[in-house]
Amino acid sequence: MAGDGATCVACPAEGVDCDEDGSALGGLEVKGDWFRFTATSTVVYACPYPANCKGGNATGVGLCAAGAHGPLCSTCEVGYFLDAFAAACVECDVNAGHLVGPAAVVAVLVVVALAAYLARDWLAERTGRMFEHENNQKRVEDALELLTALVVTMQILVLLQSNHLQAGGEELQDPYSEFLDAFSFLALDFVRGVPTSCFVAVGHFHYVLVWSLLPVVVFGAGCVACREAPPATRTQYLSYFIQGLFLVLPTMSTTICQTFRCTDYDGGDFSYLAVDHEVDCASAEYDAMVAFALVACLVYPIGVPLGLYVWLRRYREHLDPLGLFEEDADRRKEDPVLEHCAVAVFAFRHKPRYWYFEVYNMLRRLALTSGSLVFGNVNSLLLYILTVAIVTTVIERETQAELDPFL
Repeated sequence: MAGDGATCVACPAEGVDCDEDGSALGGLEVKGDWFRFTATSTVVYACPYPANCKGGNATGVGLCAAGAHGPLCSTCEVGYFLDAFAAACVECDVNAGHLVGPAAVVAVLVVVALAAYLARDWLAERTGRMFEHENNQKRVEDALELLTALVVTMQILVLLQSNHLQAGGEELQDPYSEFLDAFSFLALDFVRGVPTSCFVAVGHFHYVLVWSLLPVVVFGAGCVACREAPPATRTQYLSYFIQGLFLVLPTMSTTICQTFRCTDYDGGDFSYLAVDHEVDCASAEYDAMVAFALVACLVYPIGVPLGLYVWLRRYREHLDPLGLFEEDADRRKEDPVLEHCAVAVFAFRHKPRYWYFEVYNMLRRLALTSGSLVFGNVNSLLLYILTVAIVTTVIERETQAELDPFL
């Protein structure tokens, strides 16, 4: 029992050392891996990164290990980075392996981009020769579609796992958990992939800001680079840009929608952003963050699928012409009007009468990722996911909209 100076109350079931008589509420010994907000708090919480919480006769950040701070010791100080395997904030070291991976990826991308630019004429010639044979072009297209299907599926699974944990679910058992960790890079969340805390304090709003502005910057840079290119090249660039945007849209939308989920502690005395406990949900900073996230939601998870539908609808008479049989669907690629349509590639994957089906696919992906953030309880989340999975499976089974039966 722990006394608060007037009455005796039951100690928390776990997380504190309360074995001796005469324990006082203000001086409870908190065990390692646990966190207590104030000396009057009667509830302790498990730390999301156990090694960050050292325990002791203290409260708040006094329970945090070196390099960790904030509520539940869940944030790393500048000069430290979060090591997912150690579940702790580790001091940055330029010679350490955590910087080698991101640096190597950036270096490889720069080298590849530079080599491609210098050899652009040779690549164009070789690519043209390779695609002179229709079968070669079909093989490449099929391989890319299969790769896209793999990335999309793993992206949904990885993001669902993250949302499941945030809703209070337990870590999945191995080997499934190790499998998802190994393929977590397919979520395409390269914005969080760099240990920025080694150099500057970065919070959730910075990630939302980067994801919101990055497509604008990439699109603008492409427009500048293609300003003197022929129309066919500009159309091709726009098509690649939109396809890339569709690949990262679930991850982007999940990051944006995480802004709306807060977690309460000590009966509502404290409320913090679930994904970034440095953000107080009762602050003016959070109100401004919510306003920005609402605008970003209108532009990306709502605006992008809607924009694609409207764009495709303008060409529906060419995408689903009268008298075209399904076995002749590839003839649409020879339509001179569709050759100048940057989004026609989304319809070419499906049977003519389902020219809009890629919009449905994106809505399904968004429902399973960012849409699941609406549910803060793990039971309601699982029920929602099961419902979406059953409904979408029935829709896809009944429509069989894909031209390729393996997709």
